[in-house]
Amino acid sequence: MIVDWGQVIDAGCRVPPGVPLEDLLADLEEMLTSPVLAVRDGTAYPVLATWVERGVLDTELEELGNRLAARLGDPRPQARSFAVLALAEVVGRVAVTAGPLVPTGVVRAWLTATIAWYTSEGDLRAWDDDSGWLHAPAHGADALGIFALSPRLTAADVGRIAQALLDRLLDPATPLFADGEDARIAQALYGLCCRDDVDRDAVDGWFALVEARVTAGARGSVRTPAWLSNTVRALQMLYVLVDSRAAVTLVGTPVLCSSADAVRAAVLRSLAPWWPPLRP
Repeated sequence: MIVDWGQVIDAGCRVPPGVPLEDLLADLEEMLTSPVLAVRDGTAYPVLATWVERGVLDTELEELGNRLAARLGDPRPQARSFAVLALAEVVGRVAVTAGPLVPTGVVRAWLTATIAWYTSEGDLRAWDDDSGWLHAPAHGADALGIFALSPRLTAADVGRIAQALLDRLLDPATPLFADGEDARIAQALYGLCCRDDVDRDAVDGWFALVEARVTAGARGSVRTPAWLSNTVRALQMLYVLVDSRAAVTLVGTPVLCSSADAVRAAVLRSLAPWWPPLRP
């Protein structure tokens, strides 16, 4: 390490003087891949996130985002999972900052890389006894939720995000979630449902597959498979979020979900095969 990062944390993440920014950034990016949880999650990520949010790295965002997106193919699971968490910070900063910090085409390329990783990620453990939190399903959902709130992206992009989140829930290979992953997927889904360019037809289209899969799963299993349990809990949380009006913009302003009625109806239709009393 080129600086004492513990001192940087203690100083409120102030940028150390006298060290080139590119050297500091290279150190943080390498630490973000560490197998030691305290290094990547307790030091590298909070410093990097703080600097992104404060605008310290505005001139570096495009190259930083490109490197983080490329790291989604890293062989180390913790490197992939924390790369997407850091990439979400970059996407959020680009979305709320006036001026073309990063071209829209580049943001869309990051989204494509994130979706490809999220729907194919093979290590879906929340926790590893040696390296701590991995949490790819949750981190990926957080990142896709940030993408979904970006005004840079279109309704077509939002549809791709919705499909990726639902694919993760419905994948038979997805293990039983036990650490809030389903709630974080629900939060991402709710955020995209709150966009002004999302209408009832889009919502109905997204949830038609969910309804069909829940119907087949409820009828075809002696016991509830993990993916179905995850999906039911995510949909329940989504309904709660719709009723609580809990969505916020990237700058923390509460927003109303203009598609709330459509989302509630779609959730009820999707849950009814699993819980018949919900049928009209």
